[in-house]
Amino acid sequence: MTNSKSPTEKFNEIENLVKDTFTNDQKRAILYSLLLIAKSDGEYHQNERLILDVTAQFLNYNLNDIKFLQYPSLGVETMYQELNTLNSKQKDWYILSTYGMINADFQYKQVEDNFANHFFEKMGISEEYINKLVQYYQ
Repeated sequence: MTNSKSPTEKFNEIENLVKDTFTNDQKRAILYSLLLIAKSDGEYHQNERLILDVTAQFLNYNLNDIKFLQYPSLGVETMYQELNTLNSKQKDWYILSTYGMINADFQYKQVEDNFANHFFEKMGISEEYINKLVQYYQ
């Protein structure tokens, strides 16, 4: 039996499952990690800013919030701890959102992929799981 849904329809399904389920701490960790990925190649493209803005809107989070602006001072370990509190569906959404950020500037950059893979590793997410998930959503 094949799944006849488009990638967009599948992604919308997972968005609907996780919408409004994140804590503010999780939102900050997600957004900060996406920002780190976007800036990891030394550039911060307009499309990457747009992806971050759209993600913040989806999460109903203001990027100008003082707690987000101060988030870097907490260190990446705090970010890892919060990312590890995501449930399985939230992690799936996060993985897909991360790949959206990596591809936002329409140029594959190994350094961005390395950052994302490091975050996934810290979250206990295997490369095999990621490959299956991405394949399903293509």
